[in-house]
Amino acid sequence: MALLTEKLLLHILIFLAPVFLLSIVYEGKDFRKMPIVHGVLQGVAAFTCMIFAYYNVGLYWDLRYVPLVLATLYGGPLSGGIVVLFIFAARIYNGGDALLFWFLLA
Repeated sequence: MALLTEKLLLHILIFLAPVFLLSIVYEGKDFRKMPIVHGVLQGVAAFTCMIFAYYNVGLYWDLRYVPLVLATLYGGPLSGGIVVLFIFAARIYNGGDALLFWFLLA
């Protein structure tokens, strides 16, 4: 149970780091006007969440869709699309038996 808690806290740190970074760097500006920057940062967060996934009971447990939701809400559809591309890239990088099936469902 401790390992699961540790992994979930790591994932929370991973997907909140870009939000904090953008709020610190662009303190006085509206960073919703920079969807590409926000999309790339959240995409890297989603990619990292998938790489450090928790494997249990034959499944990979991660929070890859939280950066997607955050990017879409903060940066708009362009930002969300960039994160989806990063998720596809991470899925290709991880590989697996059901890669083709995953692409058909996504």
